[in-house]
Amino acid sequence: MNGEGDLYSDRQVAFVSGHNGTTQMEVIWVSLIGPVSILLRNLAIPWLFVGRRFASGRIKDTSIKLLLDFIFTIMPTVLVMGSWSGQARMVCLAEIVCVLSLLLFCFCEYVFISRDKPKLRDVINHVTDDQRRPMFFTYFRAVVLISTGVAILAVDFPVFPRRFAKTELYGHSVMDVGTACFVYITALTSSDVRKLADHHDSAPPRLLARLRSALPLTVIGVGRSLIIKAIGYHEHVTEYGIHWNFFITLASIRIITILIARVISLRRFAWLLALVFGLGYQYMLSEYGLERWIMSEQTGRDGLIVANREGICSLFGYLSLYFAAAQVGAFMARTGIRLKSWFWRVVQLAAICVAIFGLQLISEANFGQPSRRLANLSYVLTMLLFNTGAVAVCLLVEVISLFGAAAKMPLFSVDENPFDQLRPCMLTAINHRPLVYFMAANLLTGVVNFLMKTIDVTNEFEATLIISAYSFILSVIVMIGSRHT
Repeated sequence: MNGEGDLYSDRQVAFVSGHNGTTQMEVIWVSLIGPVSILLRNLAIPWLFVGRRFASGRIKDTSIKLLLDFIFTIMPTVLVMGSWSGQARMVCLAEIVCVLSLLLFCFCEYVFISRDKPKLRDVINHVTDDQRRPMFFTYFRAVVLISTGVAILAVDFPVFPRRFAKTELYGHSVMDVGTACFVYITALTSSDVRKLADHHDSAPPRLLARLRSALPLTVIGVGRSLIIKAIGYHEHVTEYGIHWNFFITLASIRIITILIARVISLRRFAWLLALVFGLGYQYMLSEYGLERWIMSEQTGRDGLIVANREGICSLFGYLSLYFAAAQVGAFMARTGIRLKSWFWRVVQLAAICVAIFGLQLISEANFGQPSRRLANLSYVLTMLLFNTGAVAVCLLVEVISLFGAAAKMPLFSVDENPFDQLRPCMLTAINHRPLVYFMAANLLTGVVNFLMKTIDVTNEFEATLIISAYSFILSVIVMIGSRHT
């Protein structure tokens, strides 16, 4: 029995290893599904429930909202990472057509039907001068978590295209963006970002108190490694190494950045730190043979550092990404309180993305293709471009969503702002409890793999049904967890 189990474990490792990825453009199309789905949801639900009030305390209303959020915001991602994997661009364009159609209907409703309506100038002024706490970061983090949650299980099924799986050496892939997205989010939410945006730094907290914040991730990372070794769960060793994992990477970045922030002013030197880590690490990779040492199959796994060389060395690349993202976060934090300031930020972020893309092309011409194993300079620039662009898209989604509410069109409901009643409750819940969602996703993935031989599930409908049920259970778990906070 053990021999059969070991054989299947070897098959699982081979199933997720040795892949070359896809095009950068396909990765972008897949990543656009989440934000565009949110925009479609924000515009479609008021049409479906005109004048309908959703009471947050009623189980029936919460269940309806959860189901609608799941259908609109998660199912497209499940389908694009499964049976519709070759149609990511068409799905995204179809959603955009639906969005444009709804916006056209909104305009026709405003111009030809609605009688008690504000002037168009008043609508624009209301939107541009409105003051509210923006939700775009809720959208961004929730989209990252949803995509990650779907992918970590779907990759174990044949329905998930192998070109979306993590690349073995170089290239672009849907799953290659995962860790980088979490590093980017960590930088945006760090207290150091608030210090970057604030010219009057308050007294710094004690070092020990700040280091303690990395303890949960450290415990989870070490615990995960021990449990996997104990139960013999399949591992993709070249992902991080033998003992290293995603949680240890995040914990290490947290600890290192806290220590650096104690001796260097991040408000002044965040971009410099990003350049030092990015260029310095790339120089070591190219000029001192570090890249060959990490990638070589002849390099053994003897000793703690050699055994975990991918995880340890890639820290330098992720630190470069962290400090660059922190600077972007500080730039966003200095935005004015009016929505017209946020709209202007969309334009500025788009210009920044164009500049980053130019740097990416230069890096690829001189240092080669991006590699998630190395976290080389090309990879850092690619991930900086990807995440900054995603933030800009999520911000644009929010701005567009608010125009219907500002116009007070009948289709949007009788409330002054229907999005207060119809806000995406599931995305908010995921944003409030991201660690709960991610841990539940990892645990459920393990349960599914123990209950069935996923790589032998060749029926696309059956695999999609399993992944959909798993994703819905995750949504219910995080909703329950959020309601008890």
